[in-house]
Order: sequence, then C-alpha cells, then structure tokens
Amino acid sequence: MHHVFIGGAGVGSNKVGNQKLLFPRLQRVLVKQRLEFVIAADARFHHLAQGAWLGVLGSDLQVTTHVVLHQFLDILGALHSQVITHT
Repeated sequence: MHHVFIGGAGVGSNKVGNQKLLFPRLQRVLVKQRLEFVIAADARFHHLAQGAWLGVLGSDLQVTTHVVLHQFLDILGALHSQVITHT
C-alpha cells in the first residue's frame, strides 16, 4: 500500500485537504498533559503559565493573530512617536 502526501499553498502543516493529521494533534495533547502535571505540582504556576505561554499560542500551538497584530501596532506606534526633552 502506497501513501502519497500532497501539500499546497494555503495548506497548514497539520492539514492535508480536509483531513487533520494525527501527529500534530498528538503533540498538542502531550504538551497539555505536561503542563497539567506542572500545574498539579504547584498551583501558583497555573496563572503564570496560562498568561505567558498558552495566551500566545492558539489551540494548535500556532501564534494567534491578535498577538501578531498587537506587536505590529507597537512597531507602527514607535515610528509615529516623538521625543520631547525636558530642559
């Protein structure tokens, strides 16, 4: 039996056509299980990990668009700002 994987423009790394591949989803589950183990060890870490890591990455461990947009707007704001000195 031969398997052929075809990818094209606009196709995500974990999707081929309309089918989701097993391994990216499995990796996501393993990462979540590791984080839950760490959270169970120290309950204070839950909010730190949620804000620092899980807030940046989406459900498929990809950078979410609102994070990239926020960084882009910071760059545009720096180009538009003025420096005022106090004498």
